[in-house]
Amino acid sequence: KRPIVRAARNVEAGINLIDKQEHIEQAARALKAISHPLRLKILCVIGPVSLLQEIVDAVGTSQSNISQHLAILREKGVLMTRKDANRV
Repeated sequence: KRPIVRAARNVEAGINLIDKQEHIEQAARALKAISHPLRLKILCVIGPVSLLQEIVDAVGTSQSNISQHLAILREKGVLMTRKDANRV
């Protein structure tokens, strides 16, 4: 019985999201950003606290290229950042 209740809640939550066009548009923008192969690779290697150089080493492209893609992911709401002194 629990899986049925869980499924019903998921459907109800999905209906609530569909009711708000802004949520659909935000999700579409995020999915579009994630669909880029390099950005998807970045998301696969990134952790809760990742240094830029670690991402560069794992992905295999330049630091400036990674920074540009991270900025796009932040802009589209896929990633969040926090500032700790001079580190982001």
